[in-house]
Amino acid sequence: MDTVFVEHTAVAGTEGKSIADLARDRQQHAAEVICDLLTADSLSTGFAWRSETDAWRRGTAETLRHPNILVGTGDGGAHADRDDGSEWSTYFLSSWVRDEELFTLEEGVRRITSVPARVCGLDDRGVIAPGFGADFVLLDLGALGLGTKSIVSDLPAGGERWRAEVDGIEQVIVNGEAIVESNKITGNLPGAVLRTRTATN
Repeated sequence: MDTVFVEHTAVAGTEGKSIADLARDRQQHAAEVICDLLTADSLSTGFAWRSETDAWRRGTAETLRHPNILVGTGDGGAHADRDDGSEWSTYFLSSWVRDEELFTLEEGVRRITSVPARVCGLDDRGVIAPGFGADFVLLDLGALGLGTKSIVSDLPAGGERWRAEVDGIEQVIVNGEAIVESNKITGNLPGAVLRTRTATN
């Protein structure tokens, strides 16, 4: 149970901890811990499986260093009501850039901004420069953390999706307008669908 963690729960003091650690602290069997959490939280407690062994981290670090690797995750929206790793950029910056120092902050940010923008043909995004979209993220790297995730029903016809509310994001600006202030969603929706520009003769 070292790899099973409490992802979200109403039971104080348990979120983010592994079942193995909780079992040791409570002097209980791991199955008892899981049952206690579920019954105390009306079956709402969520668990996450993490398999970050030393070998996995070494292999992943080697892969991330490769210049042809595009950092990110996604499934094209195939199953938005399943955990989709939507906090991947926070994880990348907090774990691989800050904690592991695999990249400088500048290179880490470049890997998740201008690089994917260029790959996708978005020639006015990903760089702070005149004529580019006024899209910015102001963050506190020391406080950056995965925070919490929850299911919201805001897709067409009431469809569900996961929403990540991470720690350490001071402000997010899209097209010059704040959509996150002091780590809280403002409700503003200034975004627009981006399309690759095609060359014309």
